[in-house]
Amino acid sequence: MRALVLLALILLILASCGSSTAPSSGIRGTILAGPACPGPARLDSPCPDRPASMTVEVLSGTAIAATFTTDAAGTFSVSVAPGTYTLRSKNGLPTLKSSTVVVAAGEYTDVELHADTGIR
Repeated sequence: MRALVLLALILLILASCGSSTAPSSGIRGTILAGPACPGPARLDSPCPDRPASMTVEVLSGTAIAATFTTDAAGTFSVSVAPGTYTLRSKNGLPTLKSSTVVVAAGEYTDVELHADTGIR
């Protein structure tokens, strides 16, 4: 009986050591792309930036720490460890403008990012 209790205790300790949880920190926000209309912007005909559906790489130095794709509303949430990250477009247009994001431990950093559609 004593051996069974000891074995159960060892298994419980080993099971708790092997479990890992997702980081409780990361980046979340929205990506907007513009210009959305060709030609010069006119005051009487505004053409605001629009939500961008795109795939983005999250870089820590030169290493890819994560990749995410925004939804149709341009929103995203990605878990990453605390640190400083550069976000860049994975492929094609729109092209994400230079973005550096600092993530603190235990927090999500909220951002609004902008991408260039290439429309001129």
